[in-house]
Amino acid sequence: MPELFEKTEVAFGGAMHAQKGIITPKNGLTGVLMQNIQLSYQQQVTRLYELGNAGQKSRVYYVGGRAQGTLTVAHVIGPGVSIALFYKTFGDVCKAIDNTCEIDLTPNICATSKGQPKAKYKMKFCVLISIGMSVSAQDFVVNENSQLMFSGLEYLGT
Repeated sequence: MPELFEKTEVAFGGAMHAQKGIITPKNGLTGVLMQNIQLSYQQQVTRLYELGNAGQKSRVYYVGGRAQGTLTVAHVIGPGVSIALFYKTFGDVCKAIDNTCEIDLTPNICATSKGQPKAKYKMKFCVLISIGMSVSAQDFVVNENSQLMFSGLEYLGT
C-alpha cells in the first residue's frame, strides 16, 4: 500500500538509546558528576590565490594548518576526592602527554545488523585551561564548567 500522504517511503536506518554513560572512565573522569559535554575540533585552512594571466582562470590553493580542539564539560561539584583528582590529572600542562579522554557512544547503539557498530572518539593531549562556577540559592548545587584543550582527535568507529 502506498504512503498515506504520498510522501517518499522511508526505510529503517537504525536505533539508539541514551541510557548508558558515554565518557570512558579513566584518568580522573570517574565520579566528577558530569552533566553535559561539548566537543569542538577545527583546523586552520588558508586560501591562496594566484594572480593568473589575463583571460585565463586563476587558481586557488588551500594550505592546511594545525588542528586544535576544545572539550567543555559541565559538572556538579561533588565528592572532593573525585574533583581533586580531575584537577590534578588535567590541570598540569606537563602531564598532557598522558591525558586522553574518550567519548564512547557504542553502548547506546542498538545492533540492527551483523556485528556491533562502533562510535568512539579519542581526544589526545588534554589539558585543563579554564574553570567557572555558579550556584543558585534555591538548591545550592554548585555547578562547574571546565574547558580542556586537546591537539588530536581520533574516530575509532567501524
